[in-house]
Amino acid sequence: MRYFVSILIAVLFVSCEESPVVKSVQLDEEFTLSAGDSVILNDLQLSLKVESINDSRCPDGAECIWAGSADVIVTFESQNTGILVDTLRSFNNRIIVLTEYSIQLLDVRPYPALNKKLEDKEARILITKN
Repeated sequence: MRYFVSILIAVLFVSCEESPVVKSVQLDEEFTLSAGDSVILNDLQLSLKVESINDSRCPDGAECIWAGSADVIVTFESQNTGILVDTLRSFNNRIIVLTEYSIQLLDVRPYPALNKKLEDKEARILITKN
């Protein structure tokens, strides 16, 4: 009986978690992803997954010595490049240039603010052909 209750609790816990989103987009089409979400460019057999979003930007209403940066760790996969894990940064590394494609971080939303509840972040990204 204990075994059954443990399994039931585990199943209920797992079913309450949000499932990652997988979107289908076109080349040169802006898209937004949260951590764990992916896009597929079907006709090019490319995929990109946002592994995590870390936001250390200076919040609105605060006085900071440094502006900070929003870092988006992505995994990019294609037949030509294989699997590549890299970081897009809002501060100084907004573009990852590969042999055939460029991945550009356009924005991370919402922008942090003082005395405001932390919200899930979304990265706005664009993939283009070089």
